Amino acid sequence: METNKKNIPEIRFPEFMNDGEWLSAPLYELIETITPTNKLQTSEYKPSGKYPIIDQSQKYIVAYSDSAEALTNTGCSDTIVFGDHTCALKFVSFPFIQGADGIKIFKSKDNNKIVTDYLYQYLSAFPIESKEYKRHFSELKETLIKFPSDAIEQKRIAECMESLERYTIQTKVKLEQLKAHKKGLMQKLFPAPGKSAPECRFKEFENAGEWKTFKLKDIASFFKGKGISKTDVSDKAMTPCIRYGELYTTYNEVIETTKSYTNLPLSDLFLSKSNDIIIPSSGETAEDIATASCILKDGIALSGDINIIRTAHNGVFLAYYLTHVKNNDIARKAQGVSIIHLYNEQLQALSIELPNYEEQKRIADCLSSIDYTIRLYSNKLDILERHKQALRQRLFPTI
Repeated sequence: METNKKNIPEIRFPEFMNDGEWLSAPLYELIETITPTNKLQTSEYKPSGKYPIIDQSQKYIVAYSDSAEALTNTGCSDTIVFGDHTCALKFVSFPFIQGADGIKIFKSKDNNKIVTDYLYQYLSAFPIESKEYKRHFSELKETLIKFPSDAIEQKRIAECMESLERYTIQTKVKLEQLKAHKKGLMQKLFPAPGKSAPECRFKEFENAGEWKTFKLKDIASFFKGKGISKTDVSDKAMTPCIRYGELYTTYNEVIETTKSYTNLPLSDLFLSKSNDIIIPSSGETAEDIATASCILKDGIALSGDINIIRTAHNGVFLAYYLTHVKNNDIARKAQGVSIIHLYNEQLQALSIELPNYEEQKRIADCLSSIDYTIRLYSNKLDILERHKQALRQRLFPTI
């Protein structure tokens, strides 16, 4: 757009549409740096206290202290923290203490030319990971800052982005709460080590008795996938497939749809049946390998380096159970040094505890429902992050 060739953003709040071009100045002309008189060393960090400590780790708040003498920011004005090694920016609106070295603290000069929270949003308009931001503070200070002359417009932009950031943070917190809830629920719905019944059961199974112990070989048949190389995968192919590496990067305990397809002849493929459980047979660590997924569809081609377990029991239940309860037992059976291998023969000897099929299904449905909600929040968070980045780029002139 023609406006992007000037100091005018692509979109603007209606009341400022006719306010003309923005001003510009290098960052060093707009800010003053803050040098703390007393930096705290890590030996002085406490797990709790009156004032938070921020240091080069950029975890935002890393520890606490009660030392008012060490305060870097008195809270009279907002500040921006820049990690000189991590090249990350943080906007801090509360009193804090600087810990050790490695960060630079600055704020806008007291001349009302630019407001600090707007400045933070401008510097965050493009990903910090981008090449031009991989620099130290001395280089960052040379950045050309574009800003409207009206401080009210600056505040409107900052408030808009801050509102979206708050909503994004709330979504992220909810997502982490759901993940923690799932983890806690599994600890109660599955028997603890050495126990033959879980701590909590659905009401209809409270008198169903103890879970029964089996060897995995007693309840399942075992198969191995057939090779599907990267070159055998195509977006235009017809047969859905799963390659073993995708078990680490793409899929969780339940697989409803696949992302890859192949045109290899069906006679050269091993095809899934609904309820199959798959476990990778090679990986970088024993912990990585100790994960199980249940496939809910027939006819999905399974590549080599995949162990397939076929059973009449509930595959979704077993995928959760093997991944979260028996993962250590599975990891101990894996072999190798640089590359870890896990074979069907090792899985066959695994001892497991099972309730009746109806209780298996009830547990599987419960956990699947939570995972569905987790996916919704995860997708929502991804959309919010992309929307936030796109909005930043349109609210500011091209940098």
